[in-house]
Amino acid sequence: MRAAKPGLTRLWVVDYLQLAQGPSERDDEVRRITAVSQGLTSLARELRTPVLALSQLSRAVEGRAEHIPMLSDLRGSGSIEQDASQVWFIYRDELYNRETEYPGMAEIHVAKHRNGDTGVATLRFDRATTRFLSLSSREASVGY
Repeated sequence: MRAAKPGLTRLWVVDYLQLAQGPSERDDEVRRITAVSQGLTSLARELRTPVLALSQLSRAVEGRAEHIPMLSDLRGSGSIEQDASQVWFIYRDELYNRETEYPGMAEIHVAKHRNGDTGVATLRFDRATTRFLSLSSREASVGY
């Protein structure tokens, strides 16, 4: 990875952070994830390329009445939240509520944005193609 020239790669994707190897096999999970998170932040700066690192969530989100993920739900290390410039979560009510009023909808929660605003964007989720799509004008006008 370090052989790449700065600016040539448009995006690095890590699927997922908890599977990445740390500098030492003897490190516990928190130390390993911290090292990987800090390493990816350094890599992004060095190569002037964004890094999209997917992360598992802790099971705490399952135990709450409100299943929308929060920063504290990132699994393994507080350094993920600290090192990230942005943290986005995907929430689909139909995964938790069979009687949802909003089947096929997904919310993108921008929980952290170092240089901008946080908030929620609503998209349509197409299960057949596993794609997220913009809402139609009609869907957007009724407020989904």
